[in-house]
Amino acid sequence: MDRAADLSAASTITSDIQKVFHVSPILVLPMVIVFVMTFLKKPIVQTLGISAIIGILFGVVFNGFDFGNGLSALYSGFSLEKMTTIPVSSLSDVFVNLCNRGGMTSMISPALLVIVASMYGTILLHIKALDVIADTLFSKLHSRFLLNLAVSVLATLIIALTSSTFLAAMMPKDLFFKKFNEEGMDGKDLISSVVAASTQLITCIPWCDTAVFIAGIAGVSTLSYLPYNLMGYGTVIFCDGICIIRNWLLLRRKKLRKKVHMDFDHILNRRNTNTWKWDGEGKDALYPMGTADMDFPMPKEIQHALKEKISQGVLSYAADKSYFADAVVSYLNKRDELQLNPKSVLPGTSLMSVYKLLLDAFSIEGDGVILQTPVFGGIFQVTKNNNRKIYENQLVFDEHTKTWHVNMEELEQFCSLQDTKVLVITNPGNPTANVFTKEELEEMVRIASENDVVIISDEVHSDLYYDDRKHTSILNVTDRAVLLTSSAKVFGIPGLKTAITIIPNEELFKVFAHVNMRAKMDVIDLGLVGMSAGYTQCKYYIDELRTYLQKSKDICVDWFNQHDIKVTLSTPQASYLFWLDFRKWNLDNTTLESLLRKYGIVFSNGVEFGGSHNEGYMRMNVATSHAQLLAALNALEKCYQENLGSFIKL
Repeated sequence: MDRAADLSAASTITSDIQKVFHVSPILVLPMVIVFVMTFLKKPIVQTLGISAIIGILFGVVFNGFDFGNGLSALYSGFSLEKMTTIPVSSLSDVFVNLCNRGGMTSMISPALLVIVASMYGTILLHIKALDVIADTLFSKLHSRFLLNLAVSVLATLIIALTSSTFLAAMMPKDLFFKKFNEEGMDGKDLISSVVAASTQLITCIPWCDTAVFIAGIAGVSTLSYLPYNLMGYGTVIFCDGICIIRNWLLLRRKKLRKKVHMDFDHILNRRNTNTWKWDGEGKDALYPMGTADMDFPMPKEIQHALKEKISQGVLSYAADKSYFADAVVSYLNKRDELQLNPKSVLPGTSLMSVYKLLLDAFSIEGDGVILQTPVFGGIFQVTKNNNRKIYENQLVFDEHTKTWHVNMEELEQFCSLQDTKVLVITNPGNPTANVFTKEELEEMVRIASENDVVIISDEVHSDLYYDDRKHTSILNVTDRAVLLTSSAKVFGIPGLKTAITIIPNEELFKVFAHVNMRAKMDVIDLGLVGMSAGYTQCKYYIDELRTYLQKSKDICVDWFNQHDIKVTLSTPQASYLFWLDFRKWNLDNTTLESLLRKYGIVFSNGVEFGGSHNEGYMRMNVATSHAQLLAALNALEKCYQENLGSFIKL
C-alpha cells in the first residue's frame, strides 16, 4: 500500500487514546475558558492558571489521575508512567511521545530562544544592519501589495534558514514597522502577516521540527501532504489577501476623499473683516502679500470644534490641557520620527510672548544672543527690546543655488564669547524660505554644546516643504534644545495666539517652567481646542495645502526665470514666505515700498528682518489663490517696465 495513504498510524493512536483516556465533550471546557478569557483581555497568567487547574480536576474526576501528579505535570510535563496504571510498553511509541510533553520546563528552551532572538535583533538595530537591508529591499517595493508579500516571503526565508518561529516573527516586524507607518498602513496588518507566515509555514518546510513531527505522526512525507495542508499556506494567503484588499480600499477611500476637501482657488473675501493683512497694512491695496497669514479658510473640523466650544455659552479657563499635549506629540512623533513625551510640552499665548520668557529663562539683560539674519522681525525686535546684545550671524547667499547657509566660522566665534547664552535658529527660514540640512543642524549643535549655549529653534513653518523635502527638527539631532512652534500658520488660525514650547531635556524644562510659572503664562482655551482638532483630524488639509503651494512655488520660480525684471527670488525650499532681492533697482526700501503700493502691491519691508544689510529686500506671502498670485506678479512687471526698465538697462 502507498505510504501516503496508510492510515495505520492514525488508527493506532486512536486505539491508544481509548485505552488511556475517558473522552467527554465537557473536556473542551478548559479550551473554551482560555478562548473566552483571552477575548475579555484577562491577564495571561490568570487565564492559563484557571484553565490548568480545571484541566487537572477533570483528569482526577474523569480519568482517575492523582491530583499531586497533575500539579507536578504543570512543572515537568505530562508523564504516562505517573498518570496511568496501563503499562506504557503496551502503547505505541508515537502515542507515548505525543503525550509525554509540556510543562514549564519545556518552555525554557523557547524562552531562551526568544531572549537570544531579541538580543540579536537589538544588535542588528544598533549597528543599523536592518536599515541597510531595508533600504535595499524597499527600493524594489513600489506598492502595498509587494510590501505585504515581502513580509511573508522574508518570514518564510527565516524559517527555512533557522527553523525558528520566534526569529521569523520578530525580525520582519522590526524591519517593516517603519515602512508600514510611512505608507499609512495599519500595524495590525503587519502583525497579521508576520504571525500567519511564522506560525503556519513551518509545517510546510520538510526539515523544520514541526513538519518533521507531523510527518512522523501521520506517516506521510511533508511534500506528499503539502497539497492538503490548507491550514499551512492557506492561512498565509488568506491573511495577506485580507490585508491587501483592506489597504487597497483604504487607499481608494483616501483618494476619493482628496477630491472633495479644499478649493484653494476659491477667492475668500477678507475685506472689512478687521484683519491686519487686508484692512491694516493692506488697506486699499489690490495685492496685500505681506503679513504671514493665508487667504484660505481654516479646515471645517477646526471651525466645528470652535463652534462647539462657543456653543457651551461660556469661554472659561481650561482645567485640562493634557489632550492638547497628546495631540501635538502624536502628530510630531509621526511626522518627524521623534519620541517626544507629552510632559515636555508647554502651551502658551503668543509666540513672541513665549519667546520673551525663553530669553528670560536662559539669559539676562546684557547677555549675548545669536540671531541668524535675515530673521523674523518679531524675534529681532523682542531680543533687542529686552536688552540682549545681538550677535548677527548673517546667513550667506549662494549665488549659484540661490539658497542661504550658515557661516559656521562666524557662529563658532560668537558662541565662544563669554557672554553668549542663546542661539536662535529658524527652520524653515523666515524670510529666506531656506531649510537646514541635518548636517548643518548637527554642526550648529556641536558648536553650541561645546560652548554651553542654549539653542531655541523656531519651526513654525515646518509643515510646508517643497519638492518632496522632509523636515529635520532640532530635536532629531539633540534633546538639549528648545522647540518653539505652532500650527497657526498651516491651518490659518494665527488669531488664536497659541504657541507650543517643547523641551525634552529635564534640566532645561525645569528652568523654563519656573519662569513660565512666575509670569503666570496661560493659554486661550479656544487655541487648545482649535489646534488639537487640527493635529488630530486635519492631516488631509496639510497635504492638500502643500500640493497647492507647491504649484504656487513653481509658478513663482518659472515666472522670475521668464521675466527679467532685475529681481532675484531666493530658492523657496519651504514655507509660503518668499525672499525677493530688489537691490538692482537701486531704491531705498521706503521709496521701493511706496512705488509698489502705487501698483496695488504690499510686501513686507526687508529692513524689518534684522538690520540695514537687508536694504533692497522684500518678503512676499504667496498663500493666496493662483489667480491673485499671477495678477500680483504681472503688476510687479508693469511697475518695473513703467518706472525702471529703461533706466536699469542703460
